[in-house]
Amino acid sequence: MSIYLTMEGEFTFPSKERYEAAIALLQQGGWMDKDGFLLEETGGRRNDEPDATPDLLTINFPYGLYRNIGSPIDSFKQGTTGLLV
Repeated sequence: MSIYLTMEGEFTFPSKERYEAAIALLQQGGWMDKDGFLLEETGGRRNDEPDATPDLLTINFPYGLYRNIGSPIDSFKQGTTGLLV
């Protein structure tokens, strides 16, 4: 069974290590490609610009429907700043 979340928001990470760990988790789960773009369920990119910004240590989640992403987000959101709705 899948769980779908409709959400939007942004996380800023306290360190490069935490940011890179979150990116790796999103890439391993198939939610993000190697270029920092979050992917739709069909594999297409959600935005024209990358959602991951290494210079700012941020990941932007554009408004949309995300499949089975709740647990991964819970695992990396501690200690971040930002808002996810």
